Amino acid sequence: MKILTVLFVGILSFLFILVGGCQNVDNKTVAEMHYEDGLEASEAGRWEDAIRAFSLAINRNPELADAYLYRGHAHTNIGNFNEAIQDLSHFVGLNPEEALAYNSRGLSYRNLKQYDRAIEDFNKAIELAPDYGEAYANRGQAFKDKAQYEKAIEDYNKAIKLNPQLTSIYNLRAFAYLSLGEYQNALVDLNQAIALNPSDMVAYANRARIHTYLRLDNQAISDIEKAVALGFDRSILETEIKRIKAER
Repeated sequence: MKILTVLFVGILSFLFILVGGCQNVDNKTVAEMHYEDGLEASEAGRWEDAIRAFSLAINRNPELADAYLYRGHAHTNIGNFNEAIQDLSHFVGLNPEEALAYNSRGLSYRNLKQYDRAIEDFNKAIELAPDYGEAYANRGQAFKDKAQYEKAIEDYNKAIKLNPQLTSIYNLRAFAYLSLGEYQNALVDLNQAIALNPSDMVAYANRARIHTYLRLDNQAISDIEKAVALGFDRSILETEIKRIKAER
């Protein structure tokens, strides 16, 4: 009788282990399915759907580190910067060598105007991935926010060296040159941005400003018309041009 009892208890224990193991496997499988749904939603720019999917994945498997990373990225894209920082900090605790996480968290800190903390994160991203052009560009933006334009230009130079076809960096560097009163350098950058992307309305608008500073009013008018034709708000741009003319 004792033998039967022990055997019965042993079988029951085995069944509990088997059921528990199956449930654990099911949780991980379902978590991966939700995670893949989140990635698909992220690629489509459906950030709210992505957050829901990644949250379901995390509920099923709290150890699925990448779900925190990409949920944090999704939060950043809809302006939930505190939530993004929370997720990305959790991910960094699990994977402290991932440059993407520091770059993404730095973006959230920058949007919260915590520029020094943003720069610390961009520094770490660059330390981990010295060829990470986006991190240089983002650190340049943080330096620009602190009115440290020379440092911003140094970072934009590095970003352009790593990716010379990225038109947005020329626009950013042109703004830094403009802030230092280096109008000719700004003009060179905007010409390059337009050469790379003739449909860049921001570059035309910025070049109109530079032409106005340089008293090249006919060229400025031409750029205004091109910017407006591409979708830039005429009233905003013309108000800015009037301000520049009053100051020069």
